[in-house]
Amino acid sequence: MSSSSGVQPSTSPPAGPPSNTMALVGLILGIVAWAAVVGLTGVTFLSLGFCGICTGPMSCLTPLFWVVGVVLSGIGLSEVNKDPVGYSPSSKGLATIGLVINGVGILFTICGLVASVIMIVLGVSISLLSLPFTEAFEGLEGLGFLPRLPLY
Repeated sequence: MSSSSGVQPSTSPPAGPPSNTMALVGLILGIVAWAAVVGLTGVTFLSLGFCGICTGPMSCLTPLFWVVGVVLSGIGLSEVNKDPVGYSPSSKGLATIGLVINGVGILFTICGLVASVIMIVLGVSISLLSLPFTEAFEGLEGLGFLPRLPLY
């Protein structure tokens, strides 16, 4: 017996398990933060460190995005490991990549901040040099590495 309504049954394959939302959001936050760093400052070691010093409105958010991204990716990976059948196979990869790119962002920010502090401390210590030590730096100010030190 045929149906006279004219509606054909669906031939699309059944939907698979969903992707883990936490893993996906963590990955997206990391990508947005890296895009902001590259777009705002260019890719140099020191500019990545200065992202943590708030040189602009978006640069203040990049470390926050990386921290939240690591947390969300970690939660997502934990959920996927607890119930691997309940999530798509790509969810574990999304969470792992999110952890890596957000973790590298945090690492670069910490290293850049440490380098910035070291440069500030060295800059202050060089400017506080007294007369007996200025001979050691005599040729450097002509090369542009050091400002001309006052001789007292």
